[in-house]
Amino acid sequence: MRRSRALSIAPGAFFVAQSWADCITNMAGFNLRQAQENDTTLFIARAEAEHIVSTGVRIGAHLPAYCSATGRVLLSQFAGKDILERIGRKALPARTPRTLTKPTDIVAEICSVREKGYAISDEELELGIRALAVPVAGSNGEIVAAVSVSASSARVRAVELSKRFLPILQSCARMLVEAT
Repeated sequence: MRRSRALSIAPGAFFVAQSWADCITNMAGFNLRQAQENDTTLFIARAEAEHIVSTGVRIGAHLPAYCSATGRVLLSQFAGKDILERIGRKALPARTPRTLTKPTDIVAEICSVREKGYAISDEELELGIRALAVPVAGSNGEIVAAVSVSASSARVRAVELSKRFLPILQSCARMLVEAT
């Protein structure tokens, strides 16, 4: 398994990431996570809102990049053929009936993420969970991490997720870059 160059972020960044995760979760009332890339997304900080439903994603957890909002953001820095190489190494099972599994559809979605600057996973990773993710860019503009928020689909519609939380996440991503 290849270690990502993104894991060379300054050690203080993990403290900053956790501090911002706690702050934004308190402001937004939903779960916030930061992730870095590999063939899966690795969660390095997390804050949980006080709701009965939990996403269950813990620090150190790996999620498949092809169907998670964080994974799609992290993959969006690559060209289509590079994305295919990364996601084509393993099977792409449908985790829910909404999961994209055809490589061409996944690449098209990731190219859309690149254009929009954010990704939404609408019950593709797990039924009942929606997630929104934005990139965290390094000093050279390369995506080194992603910040995401997740919520129960019963509580937040996909449109509301982007309208309500996109500015908060983008602000968080900028502050993480400035703090490291």
